[in-house]
Amino acid sequence: MNTISKGKLLREIGMRLRQVRRRFNLRQADMALQSDCKRTTYVKNESGETFPGALAFRRWADGLNISLDWLICDRGSMVYKPKEQIKEDTREKKEKETPKALVVPKAVEEKEDITLSDDVRELLEHMEQVPLLYFEVLAFFHRFKLKYRELFEPTLRTTDEERE
Repeated sequence: MNTISKGKLLREIGMRLRQVRRRFNLRQADMALQSDCKRTTYVKNESGETFPGALAFRRWADGLNISLDWLICDRGSMVYKPKEQIKEDTREKKEKETPKALVVPKAVEEKEDITLSDDVRELLEHMEQVPLLYFEVLAFFHRFKLKYRELFEPTLRTTDEERE
């Protein structure tokens, strides 16, 4: 466990408050106003003499979009991403994680004797949109295949019987 002294933590938070103030081009009075405290109280926070109160932390987080994880523990980035950016990043991540094998193989589409029913096409479309569905169907298929091996491996069964 990483231990830190109270004094060191006070100084680090003060240093990060100064970084916030400079990044947003604010005066100490502005930071005090943002946290609804006196300027002298904020100066003591920034100089590492006192801890900011819980309400001050919350107001900085809400008002300036500051990450408290960063401000207190120095983890992550100083500011949170805008919600639109988070949604976009999440969508891109989902697109990367979605298995590419969900699309109907061209070989299947090109064969004239193989036609996919509307239900199968709908299932494939949903499986592309919902990866969990894809993995659930795949897991069911593997359980089914293990349970009814003889349906999928008739040649192995025949060879085993011939050996006996």
